[in-house]
Amino acid sequence: MSDGKTKRTAASRFWGRMYDVTLPARVVSLVFVLAAIVSMSFCQLGFWPIGTIEGNFVYLMLLLAPLVMGTFMFGPITGALLGLYTGAVAYLHATYFPLDFYESFFRRRSANSRSSQS
Repeated sequence: MSDGKTKRTAASRFWGRMYDVTLPARVVSLVFVLAAIVSMSFCQLGFWPIGTIEGNFVYLMLLLAPLVMGTFMFGPITGALLGLYTGAVAYLHATYFPLDFYESFFRRRSANSRSSQS
C-alpha cells in the first residue's frame, strides 16, 4: 500500500463525506457546526421544556441536532470528537447556567466534594 493511499484513507475517515470538498469549505462547515453547538447551549435554544413529571421540568435536548448533522456530514471519527465537544459544552452549561434545581444541586454537590477532598 502506498503512502499516498494511506494518507487519503486516514483523511477520508476523518472528513467522511466532506472529503471531496475543498479544505476551506470543510473547515468553515466544521466551525459552523461547533458554533451552532455553543450558541444553542448558551442561548438556551438547545433545551426546550416539553412538560413536567411530578413537578419537575422535562427538557428536549435539541443541542444534539448539530451533533447528529455533523456526524452525518463528517463521518464517525469527527462525529466522536464533536460528541466529546458537545458533552463538554453541556457540562459547562450545567455548571454555570443550571436549568432547574437538579442541575444547581449537582453544581453545589460537586463543589462540596472538591472542597472535602482537599
